[in-house]
Amino acid sequence: MRRSRSRAYRRPGSGLTGRNRKIAIGLAVATLAGGAFAVSTGMSNAATNCSGLDQSLRDNLAFMADQRAHPNAQTNAVLANRQAVVNLINLQRQQAGCTADVGAANPPANANPPANANPPAANPPAANPPANPPGTGSGQSGATGNAGASSGNINALVPALGFSPGNPNATADRVGPTGVKVPGRCPPTQAQVNAQVALKNANFPSGTDLESRIQRYEKTLSAIQDLKCPASSTTLLGRLNSLTALRGNANRDNILRGLGLNETPAG
Repeated sequence: MRRSRSRAYRRPGSGLTGRNRKIAIGLAVATLAGGAFAVSTGMSNAATNCSGLDQSLRDNLAFMADQRAHPNAQTNAVLANRQAVVNLINLQRQQAGCTADVGAANPPANANPPANANPPAANPPAANPPANPPGTGSGQSGATGNAGASSGNINALVPALGFSPGNPNATADRVGPTGVKVPGRCPPTQAQVNAQVALKNANFPSGTDLESRIQRYEKTLSAIQDLKCPASSTTLLGRLNSLTALRGNANRDNILRGLGLNETPAG
């Protein structure tokens, strides 16, 4: 004898139970909340970035104003380098969407340094003035190293890129100095690299010893990569390798003694 079994008709798609509905609704709410959080976080990060850039610009403008108010023999070179830094900061502010009207910070009322005073420690100098650290390679080429540092001109300390600047508007690649393709806009100009080095390094090595030379090349390569160009768009990496190879060379002192400030065994 058959038992009759009544089955309730369900509409297609109505298979969600009450518990499943709650889970689905909860996921939707979490997704919306997560999106709102991401947007607010992005806006917060942008505001923080602009705040830091604005303060950096304000400090550099104040430093330049102080240099003009108390000029010395190094003022023109220092101002030229610091203006390149200011131009780079303004470019970064533009890319970040910063719109604040930034002026130089007012110096303290009692701040009246003599003409030969060093820049305030809070403001990174355009070049590193310390004397050569004790070490190797401090022979006749030492005078060249000291001249570059005492001039207050970081242009004398940053190694040359070894290749012509790219076209900022280029969209196609070109063959770099090492034979590999690099972006057509690379490398940056020497002035742009010098400005980025000054921006990132309050203390840039000025010595003629081996480690100071190596650090100058490494910091310059880092600045080039900050500007979105590969190391292969310059000859710096090959020249750096020729310096690092001297670390195990017992005759390195004599080799370095015959080289200029940024010369390397590779040229």
